[in-house]
Amino acid sequence: MSLGNVEALKYIYDLESFNNVMINGFNYELPSYTLDLVSTIASQVGAPTYIKTPIFEKKWRKKKVNQIDDDDWETIRNFQSVELKEGEPLDKLKNSIFGTINKLTKNTYKEQKIILISNIQKILDNDEFYYIPSGPNYNSIKEKEIDEIYTKIINLLVYNSFNVDIYTDLLDKLTDIFDKMGNKFLLLLENYKEKYENIEFINSNENYDKFCVINADNEKRCSFTKFIVELTNKKYIDDDTINDIIVYLINIIEDNITEEMVYKTEEFVNNVSIIIRDLDPEYFNNKQIIKEHINKMNEMDPRKNKGINNKIIFKYMDINDTLKF
Repeated sequence: MSLGNVEALKYIYDLESFNNVMINGFNYELPSYTLDLVSTIASQVGAPTYIKTPIFEKKWRKKKVNQIDDDDWETIRNFQSVELKEGEPLDKLKNSIFGTINKLTKNTYKEQKIILISNIQKILDNDEFYYIPSGPNYNSIKEKEIDEIYTKIINLLVYNSFNVDIYTDLLDKLTDIFDKMGNKFLLLLENYKEKYENIEFINSNENYDKFCVINADNEKRCSFTKFIVELTNKKYIDDDTINDIIVYLINIIEDNITEEMVYKTEEFVNNVSIIIRDLDPEYFNNKQIIKEHINKMNEMDPRKNKGINNKIIFKYMDINDTLKF
């Protein structure tokens, strides 16, 4: 649209108009060419480049005893992973591993999975990659290197909701083969609730860099929640884990209703919404508690409760609309 048409875009909104939007929302349909562009981009990238706590007693449960079929194993055995020249840094192999994850799509999953597994196994099997003399510290240095690789792999998978479907499948495959990676993820899962202990807020005008860091942390928290939900839906972990989480979040929301920490409550509610929206209804073990909580929050008055606002109330209206039980 040319600048000469700017005058035609001027509208006058009164208070009633704003209230109507706040209560009823509004609909906006993206043009077909925009949707086509988004679909094209999504098909070409594997992942975005930008990149009181109860204890979970249930253990990391595999869907099957062995997730790698015979054909996969044969391909892995015969696959030629990244070749390193003598004296070449291990970083080249690590970068290949992390780059492989970022290339994953539904279409490339099988091939890239084999590349990833092969390169990880190569690191485990070849001591010469570490270029350090044998001695009392050799094993600890190697273990530290492998531990850091496992940590980064898990972080790439868990904190990216864009490919949660194939990332959950990949994690299940990897933890079948590499036990220490499975133990590492289990520890992360057990410490999930710690991510709610230091929720922060800052105005973007006050410190924009800090504002961006906080938003990134909030996104990672939501991505992890979505990842756990997907693991539960695929029966890779026990449903007790996600039910412990939602009861924890409900309790902390209700405990903070009168506190002046709306920004924290918003984050709790965002994650409750993800669970209720995405979790298969058959895995909810506390349906009555959830229903009572939603009804209670829908009746709340933000003017009388400092810990909530209209945004939270509208969020619960959406949650109620997505309730499947």
